[in-house]
Amino acid sequence: MLTQIFQTIKHLLSNKTNNTTNTTNTTTKLNNMTQVPAKPINGYMVFINEIAVKNKPLDKDNKINAKDAWNNLSTEEQDVYRVGYKKRREEYDVAIEKYKTEHPDEYAEHVEARKTEAKLKKKRKLERLEKQESKKSRTKKSNPMSKFSCFILFSHAKRAELKNSDEEIESKDIMKRLGEMWRNTDEEEKEKWRLKSNKMYAEYLEENKSNCLDDTEHSS
Repeated sequence: MLTQIFQTIKHLLSNKTNNTTNTTNTTTKLNNMTQVPAKPINGYMVFINEIAVKNKPLDKDNKINAKDAWNNLSTEEQDVYRVGYKKRREEYDVAIEKYKTEHPDEYAEHVEARKTEAKLKKKRKLERLEKQESKKSRTKKSNPMSKFSCFILFSHAKRAELKNSDEEIESKDIMKRLGEMWRNTDEEEKEKWRLKSNKMYAEYLEENKSNCLDDTEHSS
């Protein structure tokens, strides 16, 4: 039994080491190609970086403020950043074409390393999304009341009414509008939905009483 446990731990550590090695090797390849011209960032990102330097550490609130600050710039002020990016992009296009001609093998390695790095980033992103979905799924299973929240019941009832009143409304705006409708609903009306929610939840518990008892027996 102990031998199997040690073998499993060794296998997991080996996989972790391999993933780390792959990422390190890719980063090393990219770092070694310092002569490859770097693609410039656009004017908006230059502005955001300037805000980041002025507002260290850059937290979520500062990111939002940076975006607002960009929108508050006049067209002429934004054009300064856009023109600067256009100039840097033209210089980059010339430099990268020259590099591709003078160093075809190194450029091919650079492109391959970039592809590998992109695949690793995509893989890590998918893993994070899978973990998030798994967490959401566990939360929903552990909290069946979420299906019967007063706002959810309100939304289901008002969705068709909202679509009929505004046929051109986009799906992404429906929940936003429903949220506004709920906030503007008076407390007396909200209380009716709360009572309905509690009633449906009580009925759900009654119908699933045997399942709840089974789960309790398995967990004890």
